Amino acid sequence: MRDFSRTHEWLSLNTATVRRQGDLLAIIEACARHDIRAISPWRDQVAQVGLERAARAIRQTGLKLSGYCRGGMFTADPARRGEIRDDNRRAIDEAKPSRPTQRSQQPRTRSIPKRARSSPTSRRATPTS
Repeated sequence: MRDFSRTHEWLSLNTATVRRQGDLLAIIEACARHDIRAISPWRDQVAQVGLERAARAIRQTGLKLSGYCRGGMFTADPARRGEIRDDNRRAIDEAKPSRPTQRSQQPRTRSIPKRARSSPTSRRATPTS
């Protein structure tokens, strides 16, 4: 088992867990300050600060995305499936400009520079029909 006590290299923060501590921009800044290299923001938090501002803050701090959490589920009421599917596809489109690199494309043995902060990578949304 990996020892996570010495490095935050593989740590990703689901931003819903700290939403009461501040808006997404404050959370992004705190993650960079505390060497947390990846985040998985929630769509409502991104909408609150604006997609472009959120994407710019993520890029400027060097964070990576481990996921992009949404509220819509694919198992919704049959009468609303098309609407929910379209909303989920919009969420995928929203995540694209914020995706500087994907952790899966990085070599596992690569050492990450101390302050070139860093990296969101958790759940990945995939479109389904």
